[in-house]
Amino acid sequence: VHSNCYNFSSGVREYFAKNPEKTFVDLAQSFVDKAVPIFKNRKNRRVMMWEDVITAPGFKVHTLPKDIILQSWNKGLENLKLLTSQGYDVVVSSADWFYLDCGHGGWVGNDPRYNFNEAPAMPKEFQKLLDDPKFDSNGYTPTTFNYGGFGGSWCAPYHTWQRIYDYDFTKGLTKEEAKHILGAEVALWSEQADHINADSKIWPRAAALSELLWSGNRDKNGLKRTTNLTHRILEWRERLVARGIAAASLQPKRFASKN
Repeated sequence: VHSNCYNFSSGVREYFAKNPEKTFVDLAQSFVDKAVPIFKNRKNRRVMMWEDVITAPGFKVHTLPKDIILQSWNKGLENLKLLTSQGYDVVVSSADWFYLDCGHGGWVGNDPRYNFNEAPAMPKEFQKLLDDPKFDSNGYTPTTFNYGGFGGSWCAPYHTWQRIYDYDFTKGLTKEEAKHILGAEVALWSEQADHINADSKIWPRAAALSELLWSGNRDKNGLKRTTNLTHRILEWRERLVARGIAAASLQPKRFASKN
């Protein structure tokens, strides 16, 4: 949450002028206290909010009703534990696994970081460690914006269907905490998506989440079923294309059709 966005509002500026002792937390609490009852004025209706309402530094509210569903996008398993341990029901959209817009580079056209084309040099102190046969570098290489870095995408790398399928989002939760996980949702933000390319960004990757939620990603022996799903998701992609949906290709067509 960016305070500068709020500062553009004359209403917010007026609020702080009248209440100089107040903070953005108080402002957020005031909004929640007024807005939530409005949205809850229908029978069997539940309010759903992004987790930031209780996790954003400097903006999280003091109190939030426990019957509000929180959609979690940040810090993966850490925040899922935090929210469920407090008794909130949660919809999982962890950005590191379920954000479909990640890994496509930056949308800022004049980002000066693209201007540096040289490969990064290994830091001298780290090179000394690499020269020590007892040191396990674990494949370390230095990275910059253009070399091994995010390349402008704040949540790189690109999240493949395998990455989506592999996410065990109840890991580390107690049985009671796991009961608060209502489900999950992939998310596609629209900075670089429109009606032309949305299909290829969503499909067939989103089907991997469907499989994960409906059937799990392990067989009765606890082994990952990725190989099994590979054949079916390739076939599913072909069915989508046959129906006029511009689903992205996952493998070379000749290999996919014969294997």
